Amino acid sequence: ETVNTPQLRAKAKVLLEGFYENGSMKTSLLENNLINNTQPFSDFPWAYNGSENVQNFPNNVSDWVLVELRDAANPDIVMAQKAALLRNDGIVLDIDGSEGVLFDNMTANSYHLVIRHRNHLDILSSTAVALPNNDAYDFTQSADMFFGGETQVAVLSDGKTAMIGGDTDGNGVIIVGDFNIYANELSATNEYVVSDCDADGHVTIADFNVYLPNISKIGISYIRL
Repeated sequence: ETVNTPQLRAKAKVLLEGFYENGSMKTSLLENNLINNTQPFSDFPWAYNGSENVQNFPNNVSDWVLVELRDAANPDIVMAQKAALLRNDGIVLDIDGSEGVLFDNMTANSYHLVIRHRNHLDILSSTAVALPNNDAYDFTQSADMFFGGETQVAVLSDGKTAMIGGDTDGNGVIIVGDFNIYANELSATNEYVVSDCDADGHVTIADFNVYLPNISKIGISYIRL
């Protein structure tokens, strides 16, 4: 007999500073077949044990993200996690290509949204979001959408707000540890590695240039390790 478990779809829109160019995020990782078929968050610091994998990626995918639902009253409490795909226009997709992330065993309620990425500073919604939501929670609108406000955003050339690039060790602060990973991976070519902050598949000075302006940026306590 089939047991119907409650499901909840969370829609969000977010941009990655290092991936952004001429109005959208690069899709070079997908075009060059470099992007992992399996979710890349199983390692430290995420230690996420989901089995999400994609054989045929939807069009225009930039990379993977890890989406979390956090308790409305206490954003330290993670209620659910799921790896998802980020389209080049900022829309978060489920692995089947549908807009929004479908969470099993979750009921309609308000939750804070966390978006995590392999080499950008993780972010938390400034408010708890009533889910399911028809309109995506839009982190690209302004710093007001981010918990911590202007300290937590990169402002892009067109005024949109984005996740801050350069947190290659994923610990929520951008310091020399991130540089050391970059130095280790420098000259990697056609690889899917965390130091590739500008998403071209190579680790070069261009990635250092994403990291450099963000040295000493500190994520909010809820996402720091």
